[in-house]
Amino acid sequence: MDLVLLGSAAVVAAFVLRTALELRGEHAAALAAGAGARPRPLGPYELAYVAGGARRVADTALAVLAGAGHVRVARGGTVHRVHAPASGRDPVEEAVLGVLASRSGLPVTALRVETGRTLAMDALARRLAGAGLVLAPGAFERAARLAGRLRWAAVVVLAGEVLTLVTIVVQGVRRSAVAALAVLAATGVFALVAAGRQRRAARATVTGAGLESLEAARAGHPRGTAEEAYAVALYGLGAVRDPALQVELAAGDRGGG
Repeated sequence: MDLVLLGSAAVVAAFVLRTALELRGEHAAALAAGAGARPRPLGPYELAYVAGGARRVADTALAVLAGAGHVRVARGGTVHRVHAPASGRDPVEEAVLGVLASRSGLPVTALRVETGRTLAMDALARRLAGAGLVLAPGAFERAARLAGRLRWAAVVVLAGEVLTLVTIVVQGVRRSAVAALAVLAATGVFALVAAGRQRRAARATVTGAGLESLEAARAGHPRGTAEEAYAVALYGLGAVRDPALQVELAAGDRGGG
């Protein structure tokens, strides 16, 4: 029985090691997508995506549209379309207005989600990924699946540790059983650490060139002096100049959790 446990522990350890190596390769491949890219001047919605993703883009569009009188943010953070602007608006702004055309009165949080699903947002994300400033949507999909395998492996390891301990209690301390327990314990820790690294890596979706572009834009548009589109894109809702609008957008944000 002890040798069976030791052999099983070795098989699980080999599986975890192979999966972790595949995971490392996936991370390297995703990060290599931005290698060689150069920083460049960006518009407000591009900067918003680099600075805070689709959520920041939606907030920037809301601030711009509300400032121009095309939407109204009511008490509690619900957004209403007032009238359609003249042509020539940014595609993201058109996307926000398109959502509100059929669902006026959406809460800010729901409007953010709906805007993030639009073709305009997808095109923006892909354009920035093509320029090497952010990682492509789904860049870590396979890595996430591999990390899921590692977490399941950790569960299997825990079950194996329990079984090994029971064996030791029933049959007494034997060298092979202790070795199996040590292998399982090390394997479980390794699997969880590798899976945790994947979760942290997946948060870093902006490349070095993207960060340099963002830093240059902040130097050129200092807080408190930039026009509102750039201010919100670079610094968030705290840069909205209309105090009442800022309060309602923040209220909508709290309402959405």
